[in-house]
Amino acid sequence: MIPTIAFLESVERHFSVRYPEQFKTFCSQGGSPEASVAALRAARVEFICDLDRLRTVNVKVGEEQWGDYEVAIAGRRHPKDGGRLWGGMLPFATGGEDVFGFDCERPQSDRVLVWAAHTIVHEYPSLASFCAEACSWGQ
Repeated sequence: MIPTIAFLESVERHFSVRYPEQFKTFCSQGGSPEASVAALRAARVEFICDLDRLRTVNVKVGEEQWGDYEVAIAGRRHPKDGGRLWGGMLPFATGGEDVFGFDCERPQSDRVLVWAAHTIVHEYPSLASFCAEACSWGQ
């Protein structure tokens, strides 16, 4: 499944962010010539298509980003709010334990960040480069 434009617009309103135009085009066209949704699904890339799942992914990133620091400093963990974006990224998909998102600090860019364990571990310069690489995972 791929996010609808209505869902993307609701996220933009809710979080006061903007998805890159390249991603909106990708979603509205049901993929791209270089990366079909079926190929990404075969690579175990699952798009975030509803607000509940987005909130769940946000909580995961927030827990991983701050959990150990909170324990070290305050002696306990505080619940994370799924209604807030954590890690400086706007998540759009997951793959196993990894979270894929756009850089909130560069809203005009379609650079894709990869979150794993507790930090950003990799970045792709564009959505197209991410899709091309991700499609190869399922082969």
